[in-house]
Parts: sequence; structure tokens; C-alpha cells
Amino acid sequence: HGLIIDATQPASDLTDAVVHVAGGLNWAAHTGMVSASRPGGLDYVVDNFDASPIIEQLRTVPGNRYYLTRSRQLLDQPSEFYYDPLARLLYLWLNVGDHPNRHRLEAKMREWAFDLSAAQNAQLQNLKIRAASVKMDINSAHNELRGLDASYISHYLRNVGGPFSGRWNETGIRLWGTANTLRDSKIRTSAGNGVSLLGTGHTISNCIIAFTDYAGVYNSPIFITSDASGYTSGHQILGNTLGSTGRDSILFLATAAQNGAWSGGALSNSRIAFNDISDYGRLAVDLGGLYTCCNVDGATWSGGQVVSRSYIDHNAVHDGQGSGVFFDNMSHGFVVAHNLLWNNATSGVQLNGYPPVGDQGSNYDFTINNNTFGPGQAQSISVQAQNAGGLSNTYISNNIFVTPPQARTGCTAGICAGQTN
Repeated sequence: HGLIIDATQPASDLTDAVVHVAGGLNWAAHTGMVSASRPGGLDYVVDNFDASPIIEQLRTVPGNRYYLTRSRQLLDQPSEFYYDPLARLLYLWLNVGDHPNRHRLEAKMREWAFDLSAAQNAQLQNLKIRAASVKMDINSAHNELRGLDASYISHYLRNVGGPFSGRWNETGIRLWGTANTLRDSKIRTSAGNGVSLLGTGHTISNCIIAFTDYAGVYNSPIFITSDASGYTSGHQILGNTLGSTGRDSILFLATAAQNGAWSGGALSNSRIAFNDISDYGRLAVDLGGLYTCCNVDGATWSGGQVVSRSYIDHNAVHDGQGSGVFFDNMSHGFVVAHNLLWNNATSGVQLNGYPPVGDQGSNYDFTINNNTFGPGQAQSISVQAQNAGGLSNTYISNNIFVTPPQARTGCTAGICAGQTN
């Protein structure tokens, strides 16, 4: 259960309203249903909140932000509305003297405008889609989406699956299966993802994807995940403009990562290049313009030897409320090269070794070279929570640091030692 104390809360009965809370440490939001209310406060039942230590980090604390929706009692200014699903009545607050007949009122009717499940070699070109999306499944292959203008593609109010789920498999354009392509398109406005990738060999190129993840959880303009094995490969994400999102701009989250436990995964033989990424982290913290979690391997192995790596190169990552490129919770094996990173509030690149249990793990097997780290970042490269084996086989070379680090205790020649750092 949660308790919100707020002197501005009205005396109206808010029972069954939905509450959306950027709770605790706020690396993801949570939702719930109001169970009781009174002037100055309310109680709510949290959706799918377990007692694991990592989920406890999201428990509501003083100063957290929240909002309420789905309550007729809260209508108090023009443009606000409430829909009663039982009575099938829409209540709409308009300006004094205005009338609904002067407006065009539209409602979302379906989740999917096109269902390409099991389709092969299909093409959708130059279509405008509003308040719906495009669906593929794991059997879809060699389909091309080109020249789409899709807006308000996915919406939801409650994150009933918990903070890690974010309804990733229900939102955004689903580029699932084998070797499907999305190119030359505009995708915008989604509570969840802009595009979700599942399978192998997909390409996203020359797209503008923005205003996603207004739920403030693990959704993103481009969301990459894996099947139950934890592995996915062969993706090309090239030349896109990604902006204005609640958490990360490009996110790889292994399917095994669910509410505090993960067994690892791999994003192999893939390339993320020539993208412009900005204005991420509007609603949450502890995130990145590009973010991987957890225990993710970017290398492909054969006979105990690395035969290839996934590349993150030639991207401009800037003006975000996190780290430009963030390898979280023991992720390893990637090449980060020729990127330009500036005004990323936390750092340009972050290597975070935290394991599921305990305070120190390791990131290792990285090549970080030929990048330019610009101003406006607390650290250019941040390394945290590494055990004695941390950073093994990691090479950081030939990078340009445009401005020196800020004055910090324990710094020598730009290298700052702190607790577990």
C-alpha cells in the first residue's frame, strides 16, 4: 500500500482513481488504484509491488512527484475529460460558452492498424496511422515499413506488470521475427515504446522517433529485447533521430530481467551508429541515452574466443538527464568508438558493475576509443562498483576530453577515486 499526504488534495471521493508515482529512487514509476481519500491525503494499492530489495527502492518517500487520473471529481479546467466505461459517457470540460458540436472528438478504437503476424515480404508504404500501431510476431520475416507517419501509437494508464515490464511487448511498432525493416518514418507519442525489436536481423534507419515512455518506466523510442534464451543478434540501428522520452532512448533489456533477478543475455553482431540522441530521462533517473541491462554480453564467442562484437559508433548523444552510454549491472563486451557526447548530466560513458546481490561486480572486455567527450558532464567516463576483477581486458584509448573534470576530492590527473568507484 501507499500513502500520499498533500494539502492540496480536495475533499472529493477519489476512490478507484489511478495514481502514477515517481516513487523512491525513481529509476521507474509505479501505478496503483486509490482505495480511500480524504481532504489532504489518499491511500492506494500499488500494482504488482513485491518485497524484493530492488523494488523496495521505489517505495514512495516524501518529495516524490505523482499525478492522478481517471476521476470525474478532478475535472476543473478546460480540455480535461473523463470517460465512464460502464455508462459509456464522456465528460468534457470546455471553455465557458463553448459547445462540443464545435469540435471534432476522436477516440482510440483499436491497438493495431495492421497485423502482420506470420507475414513475409509484406510492404507498408507512405501511410498515416493515428492512435494505433503495426504488429508482427516471431514468425514475421522480411517485411518493410517505409514512409510511415504514426502518432499516438500506444497508450496505457496502469503498469500492472511491475516497473521492469513497462508493457514492452504490447506497445510501439512491433518489429518482431527475422530481418524486418523500418525506415524513413516518423513515430511519435506513446505511453510505451516507439518501436520494439524481438528476433534477429532487424533494421531501423532514417527515422524520427520521439515523445515516448510518458509512463516513465522501461520503455523507449527503440526497445530491444530477447526471447527466453536471453539472446538476440544482427540488428542495425542507423541514422535515426531519437528525442524526448521518459527513460532511455535505446534500451536493451534481457527478457530474464524481471523485478530484481536476472540471468544475463546478449546483444551480438549488432551496430548502433550515426544516430542523434537527446532529451532522454525526462521522468526517471539512473538511465542512459543508450542503456543495457543486465549482465549483457556484446561479444560473440566461438571456441572460447571472441569472433565479433557489437558496435556503438559515430553517434551524437547529448542533452540528457543521465549517462550518454550506460552499461549497467555487469554488462560487457561492447565497442564504443567515434561518438560525440556532451551535456549528459551524469557522464558520457558509465560502466556500472553492480550485481544482483552485493555491492560490487564487474564490467570487462570493453574497447572505448576515439570518442570526443564534451562539456556539461559530471564525469566523462564513470566507473562504479567494480570488484578486483573489474575492467579486465578493457581498453580506453585515443579519446578527446574537451574540458577537464570538475574539481573533486581524491582526483589525480583527471582520475577520481571514491567509495567503490
